[in-house]
Amino acid sequence: MKRAYRFWVHYNKPMTQKTDRVTMTVHWRNECLTCNALQIMTPTEMHVRKTQPRVVMRGWAYDVTRVHDMLVVDGPTAWPRAVSEPALGS
Repeated sequence: MKRAYRFWVHYNKPMTQKTDRVTMTVHWRNECLTCNALQIMTPTEMHVRKTQPRVVMRGWAYDVTRVHDMLVVDGPTAWPRAVSEPALGS
């Protein structure tokens, strides 16, 4: 069975202003991957942080692959057993 690793995604405002294209950043397995399109094939949740970026989307992924300027995030179709379902507002 594959192991799922935590990933998180946020809007990258400095890169967007520099390139004049909407840019997202995916953080996965100690890598910071930028892209102009994103396809997430696993459940995600919103998370509010105390530092920038303030709001991120996060989930669990088996693999993150690049297809041209698009990143495809593939993961479990449900939350891994070790992680309980996130409560609303937490």
